[in-house]
Order: sequence, then structure tokens, then C-alpha cells
Amino acid sequence: MDTSANTRVDIERSAHADLQEYLLDEALAETFPASDPISPSHIS
Repeated sequence: MDTSANTRVDIERSAHADLQEYLLDEALAETFPASDPISPSHIS
């Protein structure tokens, strides 16, 4: 794999991690101030 392909993969992984973090934050905001914790799951 060349450097540009590695960079693209790194960017895609970072974007996926950012999306997961955003979705987790949104799920938490939607349940506040409920006493039941959220149950995050893998989103495909």
C-alpha cells in the first residue's frame, strides 16, 4: 500500500471513530436525565 492509500485509510478510520463518538454523545443526550444507562452497540 502506498503512502496516499495509508493516509486515506487513516482518515476513514478517524472519521468512523468521530461518527461513533458523535452517535454515543447523541444517545447519551437523548436519555438524560433518565436513570437507565444507554446500551451502545456496534453500528454497521
